[in-house]
Amino acid sequence: MPGPTIVNCSGTPPEEDFGGEDGTDKQISENTSSTFNTVRYLSERYLYRKLSEQPNLLSADPSYGSFLNSQGSTPVGRLHNMEEAIGNLMQIDNSTTQSMEATHLQYLSTNESLLETDSLLVLATGQDSINLMVARTQLLQQLSQLEQSMSTTWANVQSQRVSATANLKTANNGIATSYVFETNDKAVNSLYLDWIENGQAALTNAQVTTLTNIANQCPSTGGNAVFRARAMLSLVDLQYYGNDLNCIGQYAPTPKPEVAANKQLNKVLVYPNPASDVVNFSWKAMEGNGTLVLSDLMGKQVFSKTLDMTVGSTQVYTKALPPAMYVCKLVQGNEILLSEKLVIIK
Repeated sequence: MPGPTIVNCSGTPPEEDFGGEDGTDKQISENTSSTFNTVRYLSERYLYRKLSEQPNLLSADPSYGSFLNSQGSTPVGRLHNMEEAIGNLMQIDNSTTQSMEATHLQYLSTNESLLETDSLLVLATGQDSINLMVARTQLLQQLSQLEQSMSTTWANVQSQRVSATANLKTANNGIATSYVFETNDKAVNSLYLDWIENGQAALTNAQVTTLTNIANQCPSTGGNAVFRARAMLSLVDLQYYGNDLNCIGQYAPTPKPEVAANKQLNKVLVYPNPASDVVNFSWKAMEGNGTLVLSDLMGKQVFSKTLDMTVGSTQVYTKALPPAMYVCKLVQGNEILLSEKLVIIK
């Protein structure tokens, strides 16, 4: 797979170009969006999250409500709900947050008073020196009390998290998985819960091994857990993961000879891949116009744009595009300048 590629689009396409307006969401809800397991899983996770966060959309089509209800007990719904629950565990309620912030500000103010008192003590004599020493002792006591207060508050927060973590671990362990991308999500969830339970982001050798096995997978088959595993491993080892190597034979098939020759000649680059909100394309500037087309694996065109090839770069905004695998082609006349798979994640 080639390295980074840039293509320049003017403006951001409206979300309906990629979203449910073209029937994509309905296809997913009716289980007709794809027969490829990983793509279907990512697409269903996308739609389940979308409908969960925007319940007003349920009235748009009867199939949406049926989809949301039926998926709630499947790995799609249960793994989504588990990730949401883990994220919620890391949140602190407003009352506790405000209390901690107020205590912290008071601590800073008291510490400043202590520093000022110490500076006055340098030159103080007689009764002034005694008074300042008394004040200093009181300030130190106040700092100790504030530290204890912050420590107690944090201990309560952690205690609540640990209590909730036990239930989530049981729920996560009870999720039956059939595919590697589901098993990966379940494994990464388990490690996140271990972190929360222990109160620190530390990895054992066994956990590093588990995460490394997931991180080295191709995202198109291993799912989003591949990127979550890589993020966790960044705490112990900063490493570059080349998806062009990890995904050989999966979403980076050997191109046709004429395409390979054109790629070598024009050096068309696509990055990032996998992508989330935007994909960049770049090539050596040339005369004429070209056409950039994105299609799903069913062959349905989801995006098309005429490009000024003299510009040499463009961007395609994919925020509203369901997470899945797509075929990206850049054509000029009868020449295929680019033809490769593009993975969209959320």
